[in-house]
Amino acid sequence: MAGPPMAVVNACTRDGQGGSPTTVVIDDATLTDDDRHATARRTGTSHTAFIDTSTADTPTVRFFTSAGELTNCGHGTIAAQAVLLHRSGATEHHGRQRTAGRTFATTAIRRRDGVEVWFDQGVIALADHADALRFE
Repeated sequence: MAGPPMAVVNACTRDGQGGSPTTVVIDDATLTDDDRHATARRTGTSHTAFIDTSTADTPTVRFFTSAGELTNCGHGTIAAQAVLLHRSGATEHHGRQRTAGRTFATTAIRRRDGVEVWFDQGVIALADHADALRFE
């Protein structure tokens, strides 16, 4: 039996080098969370973005490692938006993504050497112990 459509995307490359291999799956409602954990193990990537496209105007994206679900994932968001742009066939897409109960703006643009993605990462809050660190 064939599984849901998936791709491995090198998110966050610089000059075509490096990156973080991220599996992206067009989510299948029949998958369990255990199935989602297993995908990262099976594909050899550290994390997987699962895109629920049932609400096309604002897809929901969830992120899983082999051990658990992540609340958010920057590499996974970039990879998911690149796949959505590719699937659309467009050269540019301005949309929204829902992750962890938050909806935010996304932009993906096809470039000669790949896809460029921006997204609203939200407010960054430092942990309580962070005030003890020195940033100079």
